[in-house]
Parts: sequence; C-alpha cells; structure tokens
Amino acid sequence: MSELMPWMIAWAVVTTAVLILGFYRLTLGLHEDPGVYIDAAEARQAKEKSDLDHKIERVELYGKSLTAVSAVLIAITALLWVFGALGSGQRIW
Repeated sequence: MSELMPWMIAWAVVTTAVLILGFYRLTLGLHEDPGVYIDAAEARQAKEKSDLDHKIERVELYGKSLTAVSAVLIAITALLWVFGALGSGQRIW
C-alpha cells in the first residue's frame, strides 16, 4: 500500500485543483451577461464581456486538462494496485 501513496496524493491534489477550478468557473458564470452589444455607447460592456469570455475559456481549458491528468493518475493507481495484488497472490475481490 505504501507504494501507492504518492500516486494517491498526486491524484488528490490534482482532483482538488479541478474542483477549485470548477467552483471558480461557476462564480465567473454568475457574472456572465448573455447580452449582445452592438451600440458604440456599449463598447465598454462589450469589452468586459469579451474579457470575461476569454477568462472562462482559459479556466475551462485548464479544468479539462487537469481532469484528464486526474483520470490518468487514478487509472495508474488502480493498475498498480491490481498488479501488486496479483503479484503477491492476494485475491482482488
């Protein structure tokens, strides 16, 4: 079990980061304005919306990337556990 601990800690750290990014994305979405700005007087609001959209896209990209890393880490941990159990002659189920 001790050889799995670094993998499990890495997975927990990455998964925690994914959750934090998810909550951050949620709070950004609360400030999102679905309006479309066409008038020149609303140019400032259009720029703010564009900046917010760009920030949301970046957060989503990081979230998706870290989710993939989290999935790979848990798969590696599971494989190490299965092969460790099989190699020592223990029953898995």
